[in-house]
Order: sequence, then structure tokens, then C-alpha cells
Amino acid sequence: MSLFKVTALREKFPPLIFHIIYFLFAVTFCFLFYLKVVKAADFGSQTGINAVLSFDTVRPFQYRLLVPFLIKLFSPLHFIPFKALFMVYSVAVVYLIILAYYYILTEYFENNLINALLAPFIIYPMIWNYILVNDTFQYYDFTAILLFTMGLYFILKDNFKALLIIFIIGLINKETIVYLIFAYLLFNYKSVFTKKIILNTVILGVLFIAVKIALYFLFLANPGAPVEWGYLKNIQTISTIWKNQIAAKDILFSFGGLYIFAILLFITGKWKNFYGAELKGKLMINLVIIPFIIVAAFTSYFEEVRVYTELIPLFTTLFLIYLSSAKKVPIHYIGRHGTG
Repeated sequence: MSLFKVTALREKFPPLIFHIIYFLFAVTFCFLFYLKVVKAADFGSQTGINAVLSFDTVRPFQYRLLVPFLIKLFSPLHFIPFKALFMVYSVAVVYLIILAYYYILTEYFENNLINALLAPFIIYPMIWNYILVNDTFQYYDFTAILLFTMGLYFILKDNFKALLIIFIIGLINKETIVYLIFAYLLFNYKSVFTKKIILNTVILGVLFIAVKIALYFLFLANPGAPVEWGYLKNIQTISTIWKNQIAAKDILFSFGGLYIFAILLFITGKWKNFYGAELKGKLMINLVIIPFIIVAAFTSYFEEVRVYTELIPLFTTLFLIYLSSAKKVPIHYIGRHGTG
């Protein structure tokens, strides 16, 4: 236990040893992901990277341009297999996910050494949702997690300019970056009707609509629909869940069960340990889970657990908040009152 008695790191940027650890976590995760999913994936499929680059794939996949064009930047390295380039990119993105999540933890918990040690835990739900209970592949998933996690951090830091940049970039990766608008409103729940919050929310909303309209007309001739509608499939999944063992297993084991602790956090009343508007805002931001599930019921597929990208950092944080309420656990949130 002497490790946990070490004085908290003064610098927010973690020491080199942690970057090495984060990189090793990223390599290990991506190697397992390659063996389970990417190795068998067809990059030349109708919704794959090559089809997006040719501008003739189906909508809304054609709108998700960011990763294909980032990979294309390395096209001069034609002697390197395309999948190898993608995996190098994936390792970099997963490493950045861990690092970005470390910065989020510094906004919640006091000891930055503990935060640095906890940051790789975000890989745990990713292992479940993208390897253990998943067989499908989409090139934009990890980038969506990274951009959403970075967006959450800039909301917590009240850095709207940086949030705006992340939001714009995210719009050409996957439209689910729009959930950052809900996160922004929930974090600022106490001042949601002030001029600043209303104006910033309108800016984000107008940007989302403008980019969606631009992409719609730019690829109007492409086959498919501008939005995926999955509500009929979701109704079927829910109504037959007790018969469909595969779907039941995937949903039950999604996030490795972290959602159980998120539920316990609220039904046990431990969320009340977060005193004051600032701490409650940091708790409320994670309730983006609720609008996500409501919207996803219509525009996504419940049984395809890899689509829960934006929920990865949210459930992880709620689990750690619940864990911090235990008396003997050396995780103490900033401004903690009592022992929970």
C-alpha cells in the first residue's frame, strides 16, 4: 500500500514511464483487436475505407470521411500493407484515448499519481465491446471515442474554443459527436439559461445542422439514406431478447458490466456525495447516457455493442466515482466531504 502514500504528482502531464505503459496497453489491445476483428475485415467492402475514398459508398457511411483521409496521407508508403497502416494509426489513437482519459480523471480525483495509474482502465470496457462480444468492424470507432473523450475534457475545463475545434473535426468522423451538446448542457445545468450557454449551444447546433446539410447535398447521388434507422430492429431485439441468446449475451456483457455500478451509484444515493454545483456538474455530464440511449433506440442497433462508442468514458467514470465512495479505496474526488 506504500505506493498509494506517495505524494500526488504536481505536474498534470504524466511522467515518461506512464506514456510507455499507455503505449504498451494500446499495442496489446490493438493486437488482440487485429486478431479478433481486423484480420478478417474487408477494407474493400461497400462501407470500407477504400469505398469512402472513392466517394461512391452508401450513406451515411460516406459522411464519415476523417479516418480514410488521415490514412490516405500515408499513401506514399505504398510498400506498407493498408491494414498495417491502419493498425499503426489505431495504436496511436488508443494511446491518445488513455492519455485523454487521464486528463479527465485529473478533473475528478485529487491524486494525479492514482489518476495516471487508473487511466488505462478505460481499455477494460473497450476490450468487452470491441473484442470479447464483437465481431464487426468500422474504421471510425476508436477515433469517435477519442474525440468524444477530448470533448468531455474541454467541457470540464470550460474551454469552448477547443471544444468547437473537436466538435467540427468529429462531425466528419461520425455524427454521434452531437452528444457533446447534451454533455455541455448537463455540465452547465445551473447556468443553462444564461446568454453564454444558450449562445454556445446554438453555435454547436447550427454547426451540426450546417455540416449535415452540406454532406447531404455533396453526396446526394450516393445510394442509401442520410440516417440509419434501427428502431424496427431494436423493437424486434427487445421483444425476442429471451430467445436470442447471442443478443442477450452481447448486451448483458457490454462494458464488462460497468453499467451495473453506474446504476448502483444512483439507486444507493452515493451520488449525493458530490456537493456543490461544480461537482454535481461533473457528475451530471455523464448522464449523456440517457439521451444517447433514447436517440440510439431510433438511429442505432442495440445488439451491436461496438456502436456504444460515446458511452465508454461515461460508464468508466461513473464506475470510478462509485468506487471512490468506499472508505478504504485510495481514490478521493476533488472537494470530497466525509468518507462516503
